[in-house]
Amino acid sequence: MSIMEALRHDPVSPSLADRLLGYYTLSSWGESMGHKLLVVCAVAVAVLGFGVSAKAEPWAPGACSFDGTSLNCSGSTGGLSASAVFTISGNNLVIVLTNTASGDTSIGPADLLGALFFNVVGNPALTSGGAAVTSGSSIANGSGNVGDHWAYNSSLDTSAAVFGDRDYGISAVGFGLAGLDKFHLMSGNIVNGQPNGVDWMIGPSDFSTSTCQGTTCGVPVIVNSATFTLVIPSGATLNLASDITGVVFQWGTSLEPVPEPGTLALFGTGLIGLAAVIRRRQ
Repeated sequence: MSIMEALRHDPVSPSLADRLLGYYTLSSWGESMGHKLLVVCAVAVAVLGFGVSAKAEPWAPGACSFDGTSLNCSGSTGGLSASAVFTISGNNLVIVLTNTASGDTSIGPADLLGALFFNVVGNPALTSGGAAVTSGSSIANGSGNVGDHWAYNSSLDTSAAVFGDRDYGISAVGFGLAGLDKFHLMSGNIVNGQPNGVDWMIGPSDFSTSTCQGTTCGVPVIVNSATFTLVIPSGATLNLASDITGVVFQWGTSLEPVPEPGTLALFGTGLIGLAAVIRRRQ
């Protein structure tokens, strides 16, 4: 199989090579081997930049383990990472949600942790008990009650999401999913309507005015971690070792994958190189 055929049969993007090369096939150009090599390299770079790896999923499943006291879950995708620690205190389920990413010097909306989804065996009617900044964490660019901006619901419909259906969710973002616009605000108050947008999402511990980017620089952002309390109904039992399932972390304000800057640059470089070769041909 020739290089041209290989590009066209590439399962990553079978039609991209056709669109880029058009009728400029390697055999019809009749140019030098060096010229042909430039064409192949330019197309290959563009195809690689446009492939499946060009987009980072804004969500990740949580890998969970029970240590006898708490259920410790963590998840990551690309350079994003987060953790959720579930514990039971009296008749409360306490969830500490943390953005564990580090080392990013340019933190935009897609880097902020905005939701946690999960299922509970038996679907107990857990109710909102409040939210607060975790001890040792802080709020950048503002102040206020976390519960006025984060919300909870135990009867969600996220079946339209890539990660599948989850019944329980805690979020600062609506995402436009059925049920998410029905969240009960954690504090019982309504401030600025239902949760929506970038404000009050959770940034990593190194989030600051010097590392923020775009809209994250002008809105309140929780730095590092927030703690959420859900009330277990009387008579219900909750076994942390087995009853919390399907944990999913969600970053940013969209459920759709977003192009990674590095891959966009790679794709652009390939297109520029191909354009330069065509101009030389003409």
